[in-house]
Amino acid sequence: EEEEEDEDLSEARYEVEMQIQLFETVMHSDSSDALFSMSLSGPGGAPTDVNLTDPEQIFDAVKSTAVEFDCAPFFLSTLQHLLLIPAYDPLGKAMWSKVEEGVHAVVVPEREASAELGLANLRLLVGWKERLEELSA
Repeated sequence: EEEEEDEDLSEARYEVEMQIQLFETVMHSDSSDALFSMSLSGPGGAPTDVNLTDPEQIFDAVKSTAVEFDCAPFFLSTLQHLLLIPAYDPLGKAMWSKVEEGVHAVVVPEREASAELGLANLRLLVGWKERLEELSA
């Protein structure tokens, strides 16, 4: 009888441990997704989740914003300029670096200009941008 109770207890512990492992795996996956994604204002102000490490999702979000706020000609012109950067040339890498520096100087508030644009700062600056949009609406 004691052996049966010990077996039942062992099975119950095993099941609990498996549930904990499953929970931790899902929790890690969710927190990883949350770390790299952010809800941004999409077309018509509807929130849209964007993975901040996915160039296509970022492109789509920027394009939607440009179209919605009548900035599509500027967006297109900027993209056309970017097409002129040489692909495999050291000059091309230097040009991409200058583009990044220029964009950073234009879009990041002066008091934050020296900060690296990591995910934490990107989240902070997107919040600043959306607040600015709310105030100007």
